[in-house]
Amino acid sequence: MVYQVTGSGVSLGFATALRTIPSLCMSPLAGVLADRYDRRRLLQISHFIKILLTAIFWAVTTHSDPGTATLYGLILLLGVITTFDAPIRRGFVRVIVPASLLTKAASLHTAVISVGRILGPAIGGILISLFGTPACFLANTICALLGFLLLYRIKPMELKGRTSSTESYTFRTAVSYTWRTEQIRVILFYLGITCITILNIEVILPILVDERLGGSSTTFSMLLIFLSLGTLLGSLGAAEQQGPGVSFHKILFGLSLATILLSYAPNTLLVLLSLIFIGSLSGVFLGSTNALVQASVAPELHGRVVAIYAMIFVGMRSIGSLLVGALAQIYSAPWALRITAVSNIILVAIVAGRLRFSRRINAEPSES
Repeated sequence: MVYQVTGSGVSLGFATALRTIPSLCMSPLAGVLADRYDRRRLLQISHFIKILLTAIFWAVTTHSDPGTATLYGLILLLGVITTFDAPIRRGFVRVIVPASLLTKAASLHTAVISVGRILGPAIGGILISLFGTPACFLANTICALLGFLLLYRIKPMELKGRTSSTESYTFRTAVSYTWRTEQIRVILFYLGITCITILNIEVILPILVDERLGGSSTTFSMLLIFLSLGTLLGSLGAAEQQGPGVSFHKILFGLSLATILLSYAPNTLLVLLSLIFIGSLSGVFLGSTNALVQASVAPELHGRVVAIYAMIFVGMRSIGSLLVGALAQIYSAPWALRITAVSNIILVAIVAGRLRFSRRINAEPSES
């Protein structure tokens, strides 16, 4: 809707950033609350507020012609509550499945979130073309209401490892733990790099449709559907993965190359094929990172470490949205894809090389 009103890639990136930047401020609080209080009750509160906000969106778009400032304000409010909700929702997985199934459940949860994040705008585009913009917000209100009601049907397990110590509930404790734990630290480095570079494809797609494909909102929705299909396949593959799997840096190199291929795709068919490839690799990456972080973290720190993950994922994507929107505005959508993909390859190579060097240095004393 913002792109329809402004026609600006920068405005589109700014709107995406407004929805996600609050993560940098509120995720620590959400993580502390998740470790200290009943996660189901917290989710019920956040869903109730979502119902109110989406209903306001519906009323504003139905009975008036909202300006850019109004849209930005509502997007920011929705971003605040979504930021509060995200780490608690991710941490909720741990209290509703047995520990033996946590890795698979976390990957499946990522699949649902990733597909919803991509398929939601696709369904929104279809609703806009058929019934107009207010229908999207009405559907969103109904979905939030259904989520609110379904939470009453879920019976969480007691999470072991909780403690009453005030010091143990601080966010600083979780940050220190995350930095000391190499497996989690490396995953978060890769996540941050990728989120700020090439995991912002949704920002580029409407511009790509307008500049290269000459399509409409229906074309945009079709692209998102194919991207979500690839993401679903990749996430399901991550859930079924046995053993260590493919190294993260190799997955990210492949994702970068697929993004470059997308930038050169001359027609809709090749764009769709590229998007399936991109979605599959991003699904494998996000599913694997989420599952490994949730399975590796100590139970008493789970909510806060998951909040760090969510803060990096959402916060870095907001910065990346601004970056890719500005690049598309200054140059073009294809060149924005190429620049971010090459940047991702360079940064991932630096992290992988530094990690290999560090492990070699640490192994030398034990060998001698």
